[in-house]
Amino acid sequence: MMVAACPFPARRGTPVRIERMAETLAAEGHELHIVTYHLGEPAGPIGCEVHRIRNIALYRDTSPGPSWRKLLLADPLLSAKVMSVARRVRPDVIHAHHFEGALAALPAAKSLRIPVVFDAHVLLGGELQYYVLGLPRPMVRLVARVLDGMLPRACDHVVAISSEIRDQLLALYGLNAGAVTVIPNGVEPELFSGRSGFFADDAHPRLVFSGNLAAYQGVKALPAVLREVLGQLPGARLVLVTSDDPAEILADARALGVHQHVDVVPANLATLADVLSSADVLLNPRTECPGVPLKLLNYMASGRPIVSFEGSSRYLVDNESGIVVQNDDIEAFAEGIVRAVREPAWGEELGARARAFARNNLSWNAACKQLNEVYEGLRP
Repeated sequence: MMVAACPFPARRGTPVRIERMAETLAAEGHELHIVTYHLGEPAGPIGCEVHRIRNIALYRDTSPGPSWRKLLLADPLLSAKVMSVARRVRPDVIHAHHFEGALAALPAAKSLRIPVVFDAHVLLGGELQYYVLGLPRPMVRLVARVLDGMLPRACDHVVAISSEIRDQLLALYGLNAGAVTVIPNGVEPELFSGRSGFFADDAHPRLVFSGNLAAYQGVKALPAVLREVLGQLPGARLVLVTSDDPAEILADARALGVHQHVDVVPANLATLADVLSSADVLLNPRTECPGVPLKLLNYMASGRPIVSFEGSSRYLVDNESGIVVQNDDIEAFAEGIVRAVREPAWGEELGARARAFARNNLSWNAACKQLNEVYEGLRP
């Protein structure tokens, strides 16, 4: 059983990780049950049974991160649903994704004596500060530290999305090294068949950001980056590929006088590969990420040049497979974009090396082979 405390399926990091893991495991012969919210796209993963909580009219928010309605309405129902389904299907293991998934899964796991795997996509110490919960920042930091230290130890095994998260769990919270396995996200380079023609064949360089517009993504920096770029590339256009409301970032762009150079493309899995493969430059403005942004893996698989702040640039090597600049250095970020546009052959080389690394080192099949080993190790 997988526990997804999020809209599911959905086209962003956590739901996509759950979906790809579930589909790959189901293809290998596992019986998969996914317990999740009432929200999500109609079609679930192939070969898996999706169990949803009852509809909550007061909670329709699909944006990432915690909220009081989510914590007080959706999560208690999710925990009850996990208990109900677990009693009926008696899974060999409960695989809980993210902290809310673990909170929902632990009562059933302890009551029914089912081993639970905690999938640590992030640590709350680095993420919870970006969400508005109406609490003083010192209290938010305290809650984050308590949950970071308590929940992983309450589970039978931890799957960390990166070695950075694993190292922090060991060093800061005293977890045993044998109880934590690093299993990164996979990519699907076969979806990216080369540069396509999604955008018009004109003289306007397309600078593409793909993903949700939550504060932790660093999108607040993009209007300022665009203003710097337009000083050297007057025809450049910033393209936001998202399912979120872009009103805030558009307002920031308007305040800087660059809003007429911003386009919004609805996020759509069917066209995502074409959009990314058609970009002149792909943008990753996130400054903090102990894991690996899923967008970065998609960017690499597309074979297009990437400009990234160093805080979320895992797998990229500056001037070899991407352009990596110091966090919050708007001018350097813009200069990287300008160089990639003005030197297209160099940009193509960077993108090709990133794509080759993704193809050779990152796949969902490899991730699920490790996951099978974790599951087998929990057998009595």
